Amino acid sequence: MVLILVIALLPVFIFGIIAVNRSVEVAQKAAEKEDEILVTNLANQTRLHLRRAEDIIKSLAALPLEDINENSLGAVYENNSFQNLPMLESLIVLDEEGILKTIYPPKEELLELDYSRQPFFDFVKTKNEIFFSRVKFSSVTEQPVVGIAAPIFEKEDPAGTLIGVIQGFIRLQGLSSLVKEFGLERITGEAFLVNQFGEIIAHPDYHLVREQENIANINPDLTKELRETTKERGTFQYSSSEGVEYLVSFQTISPTNWKLIIQQEMGEVLATPSKLRQFLLIILALTFLGAGVISYRVASYVVQLKRKWERIREERLKELEEIKSTLEVRVMARTRQLREQAEALRKENEEKTKELRERLEELERFHRVTVGRELKMLELKKQVRKMEAQLRETNLALKNYAKNSKKEKKK
Repeated sequence: MVLILVIALLPVFIFGIIAVNRSVEVAQKAAEKEDEILVTNLANQTRLHLRRAEDIIKSLAALPLEDINENSLGAVYENNSFQNLPMLESLIVLDEEGILKTIYPPKEELLELDYSRQPFFDFVKTKNEIFFSRVKFSSVTEQPVVGIAAPIFEKEDPAGTLIGVIQGFIRLQGLSSLVKEFGLERITGEAFLVNQFGEIIAHPDYHLVREQENIANINPDLTKELRETTKERGTFQYSSSEGVEYLVSFQTISPTNWKLIIQQEMGEVLATPSKLRQFLLIILALTFLGAGVISYRVASYVVQLKRKWERIREERLKELEEIKSTLEVRVMARTRQLREQAEALRKENEEKTKELRERLEELERFHRVTVGRELKMLELKKQVRKMEAQLRETNLALKNYAKNSKKEKKK
């Protein structure tokens, strides 16, 4: 009985384990989805930072060249910040030959450069497009900056003749503060930003940014996984050389082709569902054990009931045997009595039948006598009626004769 109940409960236990494991998978999917949302939000804020700087440069490039002076550049510089930090490192305006016209704020080390030989100037002059430079470190603030340059065209010329170039250096220090916020609620999680060459642009550990560290040197396993993927965004898992499993979400930020990366140890990702799984497994084990104990008690009780029922059944069988024996004796006695009564009735019936036959014969004789007498009486009655009829005819004839005789005498 216990074995049957255990076998019956075993599928429930197995189903519970499958459900618990499924909950872990769901938790992992939820963590991946959450990281995808987070990396998207961070990437959007980074894009917003770059787009804002690009819009600033484009808006300045849209002004007439004579209106782009130190005052206009100073107003733009002072009115744009990112997380309480100046967004722009400097603004530079060049003519079509690459000669410096205006710079804000004025810096001596920037006044002596030959801008006509700078890559950004040659790119903008040749392609007439927006240019994003490689991340550099400012010689003044020693902070990472990225240059953005735009062409300035002659406004009254339909052909759009190039008359100058405007360049701004965007500070990236605020991005490190941005990615640092990601790890505030995580023990092993971190977010960081790398350029197209793998150099760290923003990181919670700003020392790595100052040292211009490359992600390939810090985390070659992650770098290998990123190089193998051709997607602009995605989520994957990898194992480090120490055997630690990581969950990674990344997204490419255009037009600079930077990559924003979020990674977190799978142990932390699955910490809560693992505890839940352990708790549920304990509950299932206790339930299974409790069910086994209850099943054992129920089985013992059933066995006791079965024994009691067998004992009662044996007692009832004995009683029924005794009752059967008593009934058989009574039936036999009653059968003899009925046979005797039936024999007496048979004899009485025979005597009465004989008596009835005698009386019937007597009645038949009486009937024959009576019927013969009746027939004779009927015949006599017929003769009397016949004689009465003859007598009436005779009397009538006599009367007629007497009348006729009288008539003849009168004549």
